[in-house]
Amino acid sequence: LLAAVGILVCKKSKISTLFPICALLFGSLLMLVYTPYSVHDEERHIPWALTRASAWASGRWDVQDETGEMREEELMSGYTVMKPGAEQYKLVLSSFFQTESTDEMIEVEVDPRGVPYEYAPQIAGILLARALHLGQTPTLYLAQMFALLFYIALCWMAIRISPYPTLFAILALCPSILRSAGSFSYDSFINAVSFLLVALWLHLIETDDRITWKHTAAVTLLSLVLAPCKGIYIFICLLVVLLPRKRWKFRWFREWMMAFLLLAETAVMLLALGTQIETKGSGEGTVIGPWGNEAYSVSMLLAQPFELIRLTASSVFDQCVSLVLSAIGGIQHINLPLTVNLALLVVMLMAAGMEEKRPSVPQRVVFALISLITVGLGYAAAITWTTVGSYYFIGMQGRYLVPILPLLLLAVAPRVQIKLRREQLLFGAVLLDAYSILYLFIQVIW
Repeated sequence: LLAAVGILVCKKSKISTLFPICALLFGSLLMLVYTPYSVHDEERHIPWALTRASAWASGRWDVQDETGEMREEELMSGYTVMKPGAEQYKLVLSSFFQTESTDEMIEVEVDPRGVPYEYAPQIAGILLARALHLGQTPTLYLAQMFALLFYIALCWMAIRISPYPTLFAILALCPSILRSAGSFSYDSFINAVSFLLVALWLHLIETDDRITWKHTAAVTLLSLVLAPCKGIYIFICLLVVLLPRKRWKFRWFREWMMAFLLLAETAVMLLALGTQIETKGSGEGTVIGPWGNEAYSVSMLLAQPFELIRLTASSVFDQCVSLVLSAIGGIQHINLPLTVNLALLVVMLMAAGMEEKRPSVPQRVVFALISLITVGLGYAAAITWTTVGSYYFIGMQGRYLVPILPLLLLAVAPRVQIKLRREQLLFGAVLLDAYSILYLFIQVIW
């Protein structure tokens, strides 16, 4: 594998050509090494996708009355939500080519969250598997493969249009991000759409072309698609302030576009959440957290500003670096070694600093501001998850940083004067990715 990739690199193949090959190969290997139900919250995402596939097949947009349908053989059987092991491999090998299916639908209780189109790639794979009368394991893997292909397609477009193709390619090939891409987690959809959206904004910022209505329509559509999925990313639209006014047909249109995007994304997000909007934080005392714990409420922390300051300072001091490293190498049940995480981070910073088009100081300031706002919103959403008396806010995870990692890395990346070609830097990242897959396999077996 590494020899084949090395040959491609030596031939100076384009990064946009290397990326889909490496992503498909590594993504497929990660799906085999890390079996279904092992990714973050997949025990919930898989039933949500299966029942929504049934709803779509019946002409309905979503599951109704918290009762969905799935085939009897699609019920979780044999798999575990813990770290995969030898027994999981035996189950995969024994049922991978299973084609016996009764196609009998049964009702199950389910409370799907988010918006249904987050699972559109997986739903397409599920519906195809059902048409082919496949069993549980092939259905799961076909749905995951559709999700991986969707992710690769959008990231490939992002690499093609971005002025920082090496950075986007290395980020998109990151083992933890690539494993989520080939799973049932909605992170696969969110990361793919956000990478494409950020790449499009950066393209508009760096290019000298005139901004047309097609560009405006594209960023607006992607923003409105992303907003209901996770509201903390709505301030990515602040990148509009970096677009020079002289490139607009009407110079006042830039500010109006930013205001429209903020309002429209907020409205779409609130409309999508509907009754799922939490109101438990409005009281004066504590609330019940997601694990039945006694947690803070928003109003309680506002009434105790020193406690809010303590939690904020502790979170910044203790989690500043760990969140970034977790975003790069945080795989559920098995974290990559610190040396690998640091090596990947260094490669990414080098990719951000050695590109021909480097961000200016004002651009870095805006990138940093968007990153800080997004992280702040993530911590704000974690308030009602945090047990009273905790050292720092609980609930904020490194994987939530993935959509804004390109901006964060560009904001802090040093100007690197190293005589390396992009392909050589990508080859270094590929070596780290290959080692990570081997490391995960060994950890799973032993």
